[in-house]
Amino acid sequence: MNESLFSAGPHSDAQAPVLIHYLHGAIDAGAACRLAMLQMFDATVVGRVATFNSDELVDYRSSRPVATVRDWTLTKVDTAEIALELASDLEGNPFLILHGPEPDFRWEAFAEQVRVFAQQAGVKKAISLMSVPAAVPHTRPTRVHLTSTDLRDEDDTLPEISLMSVATSTSMFLQERLAHCSEIESVGLVTSVPYYLHETEYFPAASELIQAIGQMGGLSLPVGDLQAAAHQARTEIETGLQENEELSGLVKMLEERFDSIVAAHDESIETPSTSFEDTAIPSADEIGHSLESFLRFEQDRKEKTQKPAEKSRFPRRPRRDPRLSGEGDETPSESS
Repeated sequence: MNESLFSAGPHSDAQAPVLIHYLHGAIDAGAACRLAMLQMFDATVVGRVATFNSDELVDYRSSRPVATVRDWTLTKVDTAEIALELASDLEGNPFLILHGPEPDFRWEAFAEQVRVFAQQAGVKKAISLMSVPAAVPHTRPTRVHLTSTDLRDEDDTLPEISLMSVATSTSMFLQERLAHCSEIESVGLVTSVPYYLHETEYFPAASELIQAIGQMGGLSLPVGDLQAAAHQARTEIETGLQENEELSGLVKMLEERFDSIVAAHDESIETPSTSFEDTAIPSADEIGHSLESFLRFEQDRKEKTQKPAEKSRFPRRPRRDPRLSGEGDETPSESS
């Protein structure tokens, strides 16, 4: 145990069979992982198991401390915080949540310490989260894919269904490192978000993701707020489509592609249900053109329908989310 990397919290002796981990900073299309984590964090957290030493792990230039200035008086400076929390689901079942920014340094030492905490807590299943932009339409069911972790030597005699090489996030890195523990089943959940919506808050993906977490971890998690927000988001997107023939054509094309993939899957018993075929990421030009078109119409619609003082249930947050770092709710005053 590397005690220079952390300080123990009041629940350092917690026992929990499930660990859910997501560290922000890597790709999170539609903010699906962040929204799902916020939903769990608001309703389930009991207390702190451990706080990692930010000075050892975080580059403050990439995740800058947040200063609180009230009436032109600097009152505090909060640094980024990586923490392990004890949580309880709606039925009282304990589980662990690892959250905060991705570490900039010492990934191996960090992963080893997480492994130690997991083993001490009796974790049997660890679940990582990821959300990617994909060539899928918002009019079809949001898919959540399962990534298993198999560290055995590759068998060249088996048919290769799909192969992807991606720059890893810390959560995916942890998924692989935790899989080295024979007593821990380490898996990942990956949700796909329509690429023309990947820079918006896409609540349908967050809703499906948190439901998948509950099913995979055997947990009863709060979903209601996200389901309501997902329904509203679909309604708003449809309103925007009615005013944008170009985007409507794109969605129709994606629908045809999606339906053909589903039909092909139904006819083949060799294609697994966790296929990543629909997560092919379009080119930067395609994403930029479609996103620009959608956001232009979406901004016009919001300016017509929203009051200036209205605030979203889930406001947009910076890379370091104070609510997922155990910090206060104070924000700097913008005016004297």
